[in-house]
Amino acid sequence: MAVLIYEDGVLTWTDTRDVDGEADYAWFATVDWPNGAVTSL
Repeated sequence: MAVLIYEDGVLTWTDTRDVDGEADYAWFATVDWPNGAVTSL
């Protein structure tokens, strides 16, 4: 699964990860507001 994070219409982070299934939660990144820093998990 490709994950894209946009901030104010600008792509700021992208990654591809495997997801086990539809009912699973998968954490990919954190976004620190208001400065918008994205950190991969």
